[in-house]
Amino acid sequence: MTHPDFDLAAAMGAFLRTRWLQLRLRSRADLEAYQAGRIGQWLSQAVPAVSFYRARGWRRLADLPVTDKAMLMACFDGFNRLGLTAEAGWAHFRAGTAPPGHHVGASTGTSGNRGLYVISARERAQWLGTMLAKTLPHFPFERARVAVILPQNAALYRQPGRGSLLSLRFFDLHEGFDGLPGRLAAYRPDTLVAPPKVLRFLAEEARLPSVRRLFSGAEVLDPMDRGVIEGRFGVTLGEIYMATEGLLATTCRHGRLHLAEDVMHFELEPGPAGSGLVSPVISDFSRSAQIMARYRLNDLLRLSSSPCSCGSPLQAVEEVVGRNDDVLSFPSVEGRRRIAITPDILRNSILNAAQGLGDFRCMQVSEDALVVLLPPGTEDATRRAVEYALLALFQRLGARVLLHIEEKDLPPPIAKLRRVSRAFEEPGR
Repeated sequence: MTHPDFDLAAAMGAFLRTRWLQLRLRSRADLEAYQAGRIGQWLSQAVPAVSFYRARGWRRLADLPVTDKAMLMACFDGFNRLGLTAEAGWAHFRAGTAPPGHHVGASTGTSGNRGLYVISARERAQWLGTMLAKTLPHFPFERARVAVILPQNAALYRQPGRGSLLSLRFFDLHEGFDGLPGRLAAYRPDTLVAPPKVLRFLAEEARLPSVRRLFSGAEVLDPMDRGVIEGRFGVTLGEIYMATEGLLATTCRHGRLHLAEDVMHFELEPGPAGSGLVSPVISDFSRSAQIMARYRLNDLLRLSSSPCSCGSPLQAVEEVVGRNDDVLSFPSVEGRRRIAITPDILRNSILNAAQGLGDFRCMQVSEDALVVLLPPGTEDATRRAVEYALLALFQRLGARVLLHIEEKDLPPPIAKLRRVSRAFEEPGR
């Protein structure tokens, strides 16, 4: 039996549409034609229904201004059909309530700036149908018991009902790590969705639920974590790239991440010069309760230059690298400019030098100083290898960096794990 507030027809419609599109869209031309039709309808009906875009007469997506989180939160009532202010939205969120027929949620705020969102009950059901179609290839011919482990509860993950085919349960990380294995054992999930730090904790505890499907989400997935997790669970680790702003990408049956271009349009802006990375500007044409149009994300992606063997025309992603906030910047040796170093460059340098390293943290603490934290008891040879690799990297890039390497306990954080971060705000950045 489904919950009376759950729109089963909307969920089934989204599920069937996603599966149909997986068969129908065989080329970029097919995808672009489909997007053009959906975006045209969205621009003519959903977008003008909110006050920020009303009566402005924009006919093309490119005519709309680029927005971001600061603009959205400063004018929250202008972007949702309810005219719900940010103040009223936060009040609903804190009280666990919502306007009739809607859900209110928020991001974890690890960047220091929490985002608020409102979705309709119908959109929530459509999201679930889309997710099921993308991540559970044998559903509904196979039952699914899904455990979602995240540091922030959200309306998206609440159980839609007690169906015989699908059970969905949310596990709140704020309840702590220690009791998590026992709670999972009691639930007996066959599908597990969690941040890499949680999956690794479960793997290292060796108290593992027997699962058929495993997905990483909410954090950057490092190769060092993937190896441990897959080795202990004995299951290939998929990825779900999702944020407050919507469903961004999922792993295909061949294990590659694909942008969710069947529900969202992506403009891909160049990242830091010479990095080969891109930063997405998204337009979610599947949502109308709150408009996300030409919304600039703070993320950095490395795209694949080759098509995926699965045959999907959806753009393949090699890696979700991190956020623009985590791009470090140091003075050049000659002192006339600053050198940007993206998180993946630092991570790869450390991991290539010390492949047996279990964990680490890198933090820029001043305009020219980097602190690297290694676990207590790290072997001297490993420490030296990390030091030499980073010094060689800085020399190759022409960056002047004061490197400090320390040993410290590195417990898994409740909030998002960021192995490379910046605690120093460059003036004017």
